[in-house]
Formats: sequence, structure tokens, C-alpha cells
Amino acid sequence: MAANVREVVLDYIAAGIDPDRVTIVRQSDLPALNELTMLYMNLVTVPRLMRIPTIREEIAQRGFGDGTPAGFLCYPVSQPPEWSRRSCLAGRRAPGGFRPDGRDGADR
Repeated sequence: MAANVREVVLDYIAAGIDPDRVTIVRQSDLPALNELTMLYMNLVTVPRLMRIPTIREEIAQRGFGDGTPAGFLCYPVSQPPEWSRRSCLAGRRAPGGFRPDGRDGADR
């Protein structure tokens, strides 16, 4: 796993992502993301998720119909915890030795 993470980070750098200006972190090192996602999943109903236009489009494109996998509906619920991860890491060294500087989240 560590070798894969290193390869992904090297790919990011090769693609032009500057680790001094962005936060690079392995999501599995932040249990709060999963915890918040589970909490939010208990607050959001399936009908509400089904009102998201992109969800409806993807379901139609993939031909899921009434057989939509539950995990497919979890993705939009997992986004707000991901957006808030910057505040979870602000001012601390992130797992794996990558240190976020917080500047990319200063306007939040």
C-alpha cells in the first residue's frame, strides 16, 4: 500500500500538482471522514438523493433502474466530509508526512 501511495503522489507531482500548495492525504488515514459520512447518511433520505440531477442521469446511463447499488448513492453524501477535511488537518502534519499549509482553504 505504501508503495502505491508513493506512486500516486509522484504521479500527482509529475502532472504539475505542487505539494507545497495543496493538501495530499490518504483518505483512509482520516477516520473522521468515514464517521461524518455515516452520520450524514442517517440524515439524508434516498428520495432526496434521487432528486440530484447528476445522480438520476448516471442511473439512467448505467441502466440501474430500481436496482441502483446503495454504494452509488453514498458518494454525494461523502462529499461534504471530504470538503471539510482541510479544517480537520489545518496546522497539523498530515499522515504520511505531507503537511498542508492551509492556504488553499483560507477562504472557507
